Amino acid sequence: MRGIIRETALFGHVLEVRRSIRIPVCGSSVTLEDTVTNLTPRDEEIMKIYHCNFGYPLLSEKAQLVLPEARETVPRTDFARTGLGRECEFDRPVDGEEERVFFQKMEKEFRAELKNPEIGVSMAISWSGNTLPVLSEWRSMASGDYVLGLEPANCYINGRHGERENGTLPVLGAFESRNYTVNIEFGEI
Repeated sequence: MRGIIRETALFGHVLEVRRSIRIPVCGSSVTLEDTVTNLTPRDEEIMKIYHCNFGYPLLSEKAQLVLPEARETVPRTDFARTGLGRECEFDRPVDGEEERVFFQKMEKEFRAELKNPEIGVSMAISWSGNTLPVLSEWRSMASGDYVLGLEPANCYINGRHGERENGTLPVLGAFESRNYTVNIEFGEI
């Protein structure tokens, strides 16, 4: 599938997204490719995140997240900091559990794999690390909201103001284009 999306504002930004989604007939993968173009003569701030959620039964206390060893893990909150060292392990659902977000900064391998040996299923996600350098690992172990979000992004998820203050808000130059790719593949283990 292919499509073109345009986001515009009078006297403001004009961004065009050319999206392609490929799903092979006899396969178990989804590949999403975006080309974002700034159609104005001025630079535009641009935040991109690909929010991919995975839940039960793939996610359970038997599941394991496999991340490259060459990475830096940064907790978003003090509560997330209490989970450092266990960011690849999961608990059973807990009533009222607060969410945890970890920012994963990979060095050269931009891939994560969620494996559940109890059901014999795995999911691997990979992305274009040159344009999506941060993986936000969003975890809600709360009963009723039990989910893992693996979110390749071009910045941290701290809002435009926070990213601007941090010096991490990406800018797309006048008439510039940038490519983003995310691939999700399911398999048996």
